[in-house]
Amino acid sequence: MGTWTESSSTRFRVRFDDEARTEVEELVHVLETVAARLEAHGLVIPDHPTIVVHPTAFSLGMAQPAFLVAQSFTESNGRRYLASWTAGSTLHLIAPQRLTRGTEGHISMRDALERAPACGLAHLALGNVNPALSLHRAVRKRAWFWLAWGAGQTLVGQVPMLASTIAARRRERRALVMPPHARDAVALGGSIVELVLRERGLTALVRLLREPLPSRPQDWLHHALPGLGATERDVHWRMLLDELDEARSVVLAERTAAELAAAAAAREEQEATEQAILEARVAKAAAEAAERAAAEVAELDAAAQRAAARSAARRRGR
Repeated sequence: MGTWTESSSTRFRVRFDDEARTEVEELVHVLETVAARLEAHGLVIPDHPTIVVHPTAFSLGMAQPAFLVAQSFTESNGRRYLASWTAGSTLHLIAPQRLTRGTEGHISMRDALERAPACGLAHLALGNVNPALSLHRAVRKRAWFWLAWGAGQTLVGQVPMLASTIAARRRERRALVMPPHARDAVALGGSIVELVLRERGLTALVRLLREPLPSRPQDWLHHALPGLGATERDVHWRMLLDELDEARSVVLAERTAAELAAAAAAREEQEATEQAILEARVAKAAAEAAERAAAEVAELDAAAQRAAARSAARRRGR
């Protein structure tokens, strides 16, 4: 690891490992855009917050023990996406390149992890406009962790990219409950907030997120999805999960078709290259054979000429 250094941008103060300077500059540019979008919808980030970019999840956990607590109760299918933390006006992030390492070939996972810093910034804004949704408070009151974390996922468009993780969770024998337990908050929380977004729209969702929380999460859901009883909400939620899974299947099918087409094109190109190499070798061999044959004919002609010269010389001598 290199030396920790600090810099500042229009909106942020940033602390990071100096070896990751280029990566951090790109990250800050993205977060500047995300901050502007969040504020346009009334989710204002703290004034000139600090962003700390950690080289590893371990480093983040040492700086923020509450992050370790959240990791401890989050199930494995969602733990990888637990990639940021907020405390007051500070946003702690895992370096993006470290975060996406090993995701080659997993497009949706990589896309979701690339949005993790933006998700963290959304959490910072949510905690600023509604302290009840700050991650530190949500860790203490775990019944609300799904909303605190899931709202950030929804606001930055990360939920559709979690379809594979959601599908994996649905294949488990443990029953799905709405709202989900804290251990499923990272995997499933965003899908419930996504349902509210689709049913009510972004303006209504932001208004709901800014309001004081009721005594129970079920009361929040009743207020967020009026006219739907508990059973109807559950049905609508599962329909959304089915929709996300169908979209994932389409993307996977398209990706598989594209990969097969690319593989076929690569094989054709390789075969054409091998054929060209073979033809070049055959042409070279033919040219070399012709050259050898010409050399042999020339040598025979020269020998014949020498023999004729010797014979003529003998005749003159007689």
